[in-house]
Amino acid sequence: MHQLIFVAAIFVIGWLLQFSGKFSEDAPLTLNQYVIYVALPALILAQLPALAFDETIWKVVFVAWFSLLLGALLVLALAKLFAWDRQTTGALLMLVPLGNTSFVGIPMINALVGIKGVPIALIYDQLGSFLGLVLYGSWVIAAYSGESKPTLMGLGKRILAFPPFWALILALALPSFWIQTYWHNPLMLVGNTLVPVVLIALGLQFKWRLPHHHYNPLISGLSLKLLLVPFIVLLLVLIMGWQGMAIETSILESAMAPMISAGALAVAAGLAPELVAALVSWGLIISFITVPVWQIIINFVL
Repeated sequence: MHQLIFVAAIFVIGWLLQFSGKFSEDAPLTLNQYVIYVALPALILAQLPALAFDETIWKVVFVAWFSLLLGALLVLALAKLFAWDRQTTGALLMLVPLGNTSFVGIPMINALVGIKGVPIALIYDQLGSFLGLVLYGSWVIAAYSGESKPTLMGLGKRILAFPPFWALILALALPSFWIQTYWHNPLMLVGNTLVPVVLIALGLQFKWRLPHHHYNPLISGLSLKLLLVPFIVLLLVLIMGWQGMAIETSILESAMAPMISAGALAVAAGLAPELVAALVSWGLIISFITVPVWQIIINFVL
């Protein structure tokens, strides 16, 4: 619990720093670039080589893609029910299926499950959320923003331009004993900076604004992302009889707040920017309550 308090406290510090006048408007972007190009690849290289790709790992990947597709289907159902316009539907299709399983997910998993859950969170993020952002996210942007259809070459370029992807390849290709013996501690020293840097960046971007005309899609989207999707995932896990730390981590990852990177792409594509900002901001702050509650429920039923 003390680690979760630490996570919340650093986030609040980042939010308060908005009013200090010491940080420029693009400071969060700079901090996020550091995480993407330095801290996250270091953490992947430090943690993944010791991970055995067994049946459990593939269950984690299955849960990641199941929750993504489930979120998309639920959004499409509600879009038809409430007759949302294309911008609103596109924004929700980006932010409900895709969770913040890296920037927020890793600190939350580290706080709730412990360091042993971080490699599982990385697998969920890289083989689930990241690939989902590139493949599924590109389709949503193309379908709902009027852009040209994404090509296989275009998708491939996006994957190859993402530093954590190359860290994932290296982590799987290099001998485990070599990294664990010689490089684990230095890599962890860099990787451990991910949590405070990400939380400060998120705090710097947090906004309290709640647009009145977006109440319905906002409440609907957050209810799906933070409550209904993880509930259905938990039911699936119970039906399948799956248990263990990896499954617990996967359910918690499915309950994370909407992905900031997906929000950035949605805003760039002109998909209801105010709604996107509200989904990201309020989803983040509410998830500090809902994700720990999900852990309590998971520990009770699994």
